[in-house]
Amino acid sequence: MHKQDLTEYGSSELSDNVMNDESLYLSRNSANLCELLEEYFIFTTEQWDELVQDLEDEKEEMEK
Repeated sequence: MHKQDLTEYGSSELSDNVMNDESLYLSRNSANLCELLEEYFIFTTEQWDELVQDLEDEKEEMEK
């Protein structure tokens, strides 16, 4: 399987992919999210950290 290399893009690229793909979005709270994403993408720590922050922000918004 060919992985999509996101490392040449900005820090929001991984988050954008997760938020805009229905199956990934539905898996966003999975305990093995990182492993799942590693099957599809090559990404940087910065991109991962931004995704984690975006997911935490989303969770906080939903709790309001």
